[in-house]
Amino acid sequence: MNLKLRALKIDDQTFESIVKANSEWNFEQTAEGELVIVPPTGGRSGRKNSSLTGQLDAWVEANLSLGESFDSSTLFVLPNGAKRSPDASWVARERWDALTQQQQDGYPPLCPDFVVELRSQGHLHVAGCPGETSAVRPCRCRRLGGFPAVGNW
Repeated sequence: MNLKLRALKIDDQTFESIVKANSEWNFEQTAEGELVIVPPTGGRSGRKNSSLTGQLDAWVEANLSLGESFDSSTLFVLPNGAKRSPDASWVARERWDALTQQQQDGYPPLCPDFVVELRSQGHLHVAGCPGETSAVRPCRCRRLGGFPAVGNW
């Protein structure tokens, strides 16, 4: 369960100040400016997320010219202004290389081409595909050729 502070709508500068002052917490922000506190995962979810990230990273290393992968620590600024950290994500090479070094070093201002979220109890969710949530709706689905099927988690 995520805690949304609906009464606390903040701008980008305030968001950044809160994030820096509370590094032990994970924050996201909705397109409406609502602050979202994301709880840490449990052991089983963390293990599954680690496996998922490792599989994606191995695929990227074998296909490095196609793009870059990111773990759950990476915060993306989506086109609608929301700031989200998917469990695992991938950005096509041409889109990543089009960003400035400052944009790459900060919160990348784009929606990843491929996003995976582990739901509670380890249910896998590929964002942008049928059944997507409103939190990730701006993302589009992209099948990564050769990426291993994850199966039933």
